[in-house]
Amino acid sequence: MNTRWFLRITPKQIGSFTVGCMVAAIWSGAYGDAPTTTPPAHWFISGQEPARAIKEYSGAIDHTSPYEGSGSGLLKSTSDAAHHGTLMQVSSAAAYRGKSVKMRAFLRSDEVAQRAGLWIRADDINGTTVAFRNCFSSGAPQSFVNGNTAWKEVEISIDIPDSAVALSYGVQMIGTGAVWIDNVSIDAIGPYAQANAEQTFPTVHRPPDLQKLSPTPENLNFEE
Repeated sequence: MNTRWFLRITPKQIGSFTVGCMVAAIWSGAYGDAPTTTPPAHWFISGQEPARAIKEYSGAIDHTSPYEGSGSGLLKSTSDAAHHGTLMQVSSAAAYRGKSVKMRAFLRSDEVAQRAGLWIRADDINGTTVAFRNCFSSGAPQSFVNGNTAWKEVEISIDIPDSAVALSYGVQMIGTGAVWIDNVSIDAIGPYAQANAEQTFPTVHRPPDLQKLSPTPENLNFEE
């Protein structure tokens, strides 16, 4: 499979252990070949090291205890040495350009050793990251779970500049455990505000293929 990816690691302290936080993911589907894993429709597994992530994490639809409806998404470690994985998707940023955006979801966790939570990123036509925030960001204190947690509503917000063309988002996990996700929503909640536009230093990667981008996020309730 022809894949391209990039990452930026920002050290964060959790207890006495310092971890890096994931910025991006494997470029598949809208960025190239289809993923080889079988997670929920329109979602795929990736991570800081994509080839490693698809060996150390699995993605699936779980029908045993969804928050609502008949199914929920599941990201689960499959190795005691699991490092970092995400269940994610990519779609067009057209509906969110020049807007303040909030991503909400319900998460449930089982033996998450470190942290599992939401992340969202926007890229421009050249493949440069123009906005990014994840569950390790200081501006996202209500975006994650750890340990053993019943269904909990979480959220993360960011402002998307007019230059954005692709939006990537999902749930990520550092280390071992399992996290379920359900009832995801991504909504424009107001006009763009520079003060909330957390960004990375310029990172250039493979430009998105606009012809392959879904116009809107899909299967956010994991019913497909």
